[in-house]
Amino acid sequence: MPLLPCLLALALPAGPYTGLVPADHADAPTFRSDEPVVGTHFFYWYKQSTGKHWFDYDGSDALTDHPLYRGGDYSYDRVEWWARQIETMRLAGIDFMALVYCGLPGMDDSDHHNARQLAWSNIGARTLAELVEGQLKRGETVMPVGMFYDTSTLQTNQHERKVDLTAEWGKEWFYETIRDFFSLIPPRAWARIDGNPIVILYGAGYAERVGADLFGYAKDRFRGDFGVGLHIIKNQDWPGEADDVISWGGALGPILNTTAAVGPGYDHSAVPHREPLIVDREGGAFYQRGWESLLARHPAVRPRLVMVETWNELHEGTEVAPTAEHGYRYVHLTRQYAALWRSGVYRPPTGPYTGACEVSWRPLGSRGIEVRDAADGPVRGGRLDGRMCLESDPTRDGRFIYVNVDRSFAFDAPMGPVELELTYWDGGYQRGWIEYDSLDLTASVRAGAFKSGPSLPPSTSEGWRRVTFQLDDMRFGDRCNRADLRLVIEGGLPAIAEVRVRLLGQPEAR
Repeated sequence: MPLLPCLLALALPAGPYTGLVPADHADAPTFRSDEPVVGTHFFYWYKQSTGKHWFDYDGSDALTDHPLYRGGDYSYDRVEWWARQIETMRLAGIDFMALVYCGLPGMDDSDHHNARQLAWSNIGARTLAELVEGQLKRGETVMPVGMFYDTSTLQTNQHERKVDLTAEWGKEWFYETIRDFFSLIPPRAWARIDGNPIVILYGAGYAERVGADLFGYAKDRFRGDFGVGLHIIKNQDWPGEADDVISWGGALGPILNTTAAVGPGYDHSAVPHREPLIVDREGGAFYQRGWESLLARHPAVRPRLVMVETWNELHEGTEVAPTAEHGYRYVHLTRQYAALWRSGVYRPPTGPYTGACEVSWRPLGSRGIEVRDAADGPVRGGRLDGRMCLESDPTRDGRFIYVNVDRSFAFDAPMGPVELELTYWDGGYQRGWIEYDSLDLTASVRAGAFKSGPSLPPSTSEGWRRVTFQLDDMRFGDRCNRADLRLVIEGGLPAIAEVRVRLLGQPEAR
């Protein structure tokens, strides 16, 4: 057997909270999957007294924003620091925190420089556990803790190789990282959904390979060691069936999967060797618009869990925690919107097509529909067979034409069956079809966005064709690259001259 699998198989749990059975979880606090919840990503790698994650290697300031903290050393190994952070999170209306975890299986016994650099993961978790145990003994309420698995450890580790998650040793590595985290945290403090502790996965790109059976393997192993399953929330680039889907990047603008992400803005100016990227906070207006866009989605179809990105990632300037630059503004905004989210407040968009049952588009006569230019669907004005149209720009790679309906028409609300009428150019394509935003969360890897829909009739002779489709699970949620649907053409030139959308079964005015 290769040396690496042997080493991994011998790795012992990092913490004491193992060997549990189902009875140990009988009365454990939990969120329900149908319950609106607000979490946040929590970064605990700071140690002000030594400059860790405080200064760069050259001594320059590593932080874009700076914590407004009057409790002494801002450090992961201080119980007082954890207590103050949790107290402020509660003030912000946060329901649970997902701790960024960069632990390595066998890290405590390793003298490798990567293990030493990442030792804060286990030290900080043990310090939090000390706080939690004291709170539990005093009968106090504890802040639920989930795992934010920083999967960069699949590439940066003491063995200096990418981990192959299709191999048995690689699946063992993946599982043992999760095992170590929860072995460090008292089970009464685990953040759970329907009784199962929460694991949020960062990107899959750090692994050498990933198999579709990975999550099932991890859940089975966890159940054997801890007596309970897992609630895995995968970043959308992971293959395999997870309990929920999320996309990192909510600080750049709200993102909707089965889990929503929202944040206050972004600025990584303090991070060396990165291209400039700033999303202006606009004094809080950007954050407010993000939350308002989530509240505009109907409670029947919107996610129940929203993750605030982030609590305190100070390098990238995405924090909502108090800072010298922004004070408590984002704490108060988070508290306001978290309360609205939990109470199910619904603020549907209004506008010129509120109450309409039909919208349409022509090149010179748009009434509530926009044909949208996109990176993978560039369009330009044209004329085919004497008819004005929009066609795919032949100077760029385009095989899609994106269509978006005005938000005031039927934004992200269950509206019943929809009739789609499309006039398109038949130029001798090999095949064509519609992909659309769907209420069926299992219809695609992006929680129903880009569901593969009805096909166009086989290509005949060159000319304009009109087709009508009925879509029973249409969702006008802007989730197809910020559009509602797209026409896909293979082996031909996509072009359209008319689009009409009608709500079936609706009165003439809603």
